[in-house]
Amino acid sequence: MASISTHNGKDPRKGNRIMIAGLSFQVATLLGFIILATDFAWRTYSGRTHLGQIAPNQQQTRLRRSWPFNAFLVALSLSTLCIFTRCVFRVAELSEGWRGYLATTQKYFIGLEGAVIVASVLLLNMFHPDMCFKDAIDARVAQPSQKTWYGKTRNAVMAHHGADESNTELVGFNNRDGKYRA
Repeated sequence: MASISTHNGKDPRKGNRIMIAGLSFQVATLLGFIILATDFAWRTYSGRTHLGQIAPNQQQTRLRRSWPFNAFLVALSLSTLCIFTRCVFRVAELSEGWRGYLATTQKYFIGLEGAVIVASVLLLNMFHPDMCFKDAIDARVAQPSQKTWYGKTRNAVMAHHGADESNTELVGFNNRDGKYRA
């Protein structure tokens, strides 16, 4: 709406206000997420420090102390801050209008729009959860879970369908035919 109005020589304020409202809501919710995540991290860290290492098993303790897991947490935090920076920049940019200083200065656009998103994508690809949680995934496969799906244990479901526990990983059901997907 704002872009068409601008190109047609009309007043783009209505479209700009809608976009700024949406981006402001996005900034507010992301800021709320950052505050809650920081509070959770602080409480988890301080609780672990005061109460000692409380973990159900050794694999989880090893995972929490591993370099890949901690690198993933740092990458996720930095990626979130990069995305937050871009959102704040977009609100400031659109507040000035389509022909404002921030919208027409390429170095700000490259640095605060493109570079932060590229950094975010690179961080999350370099420290992908599949690579960083590999020890946890390998531990789950080595020790079969007794979690239930629709009131049946994993072993009962696999026995019902004739699956061999040693070489099959149950990942879910299809509700229509009741068969597991490995």
